[in-house]
Amino acid sequence: MSSKKSEALAKIAALAQQYGLTLDEIKEAMIDAAARPEERQGSILQTLLSYLGGLFIFAGIAVFIGMFWGDMNTAGRLIVTMGSGFSAYLLALLFMKEEKFAKAVTPLFLIAAILEPTGILVMLDAFSTGGDPRHGALFMTGVMALQQGGTFVAKKRTLLAFTTLCFLMIFITTALDLTKLDDEIICLIVGIMLMSISYSLGKSSHAVLAPFGYFIGAACTMWGSFDIIENSPLEILFLGITSGFIYLSTVVKSRTLLFVSSIGMLCYIGYFSAEHFANSVGWPLTLIILGLIMLGLASFVFKLNRQIKDET
Repeated sequence: MSSKKSEALAKIAALAQQYGLTLDEIKEAMIDAAARPEERQGSILQTLLSYLGGLFIFAGIAVFIGMFWGDMNTAGRLIVTMGSGFSAYLLALLFMKEEKFAKAVTPLFLIAAILEPTGILVMLDAFSTGGDPRHGALFMTGVMALQQGGTFVAKKRTLLAFTTLCFLMIFITTALDLTKLDDEIICLIVGIMLMSISYSLGKSSHAVLAPFGYFIGAACTMWGSFDIIENSPLEILFLGITSGFIYLSTVVKSRTLLFVSSIGMLCYIGYFSAEHFANSVGWPLTLIILGLIMLGLASFVFKLNRQIKDET
């Protein structure tokens, strides 16, 4: 059996254990899926048309707003932004109860997640008496995080988990910025939070969001930590941080985290080489030797792990 098939079977077994599925239920679902290829093709076409429909609706609204924005008063601007967005949100909730409109739910939620915050910002701009713009951003993201998060708790849709996460992270970043923390500290805090949330998402039915969270979280964590220790005696510890992320990627089985951490390590090696060994031949040779040693250790660990599995 190929490694890809083994990995797929392992994922199926994990999902079956997580949701309490029996062998008979899995077999019946596979038989139904194989017996109805026409329905599957129809579902793909329905999804495609739904997304295209949502895209054209959003494009039409955007073009209309762009054409007549300068001629609109405050009420008109609120109607075409917040009004359209909230209407799309209500339609999405209504369509969730109708199976024939189920594919239109996601595009409508996306339209709502874009137009509603725009409308809130328009309202704040029209009726505010000045002050720090970050307070407005805090209000907007707080309201949207509550709406999207509450809907996610009730409906359990992955898209709502994504939008809630986005608004929540912007809210937290803005709040931390108001406390006058340094940017690198904020970046580090947000990165660690995203990594933790991604780990939880990876163990849930919304695991498709975990790679996105790992990508942004790891990038923020490495960026923040490097800014903190740059040009200090502790700077070399950045290699340890990236190595730790590479190890973590094997634990959580995330190719995205492995990719980001590997890029981070390579970038630091390039930076360190340019700063301290620009014209030294010995440094690249040392890196090559260290790389060969690590490859040898990797092969040894692979063989040892295989031997342990065979013995158990």
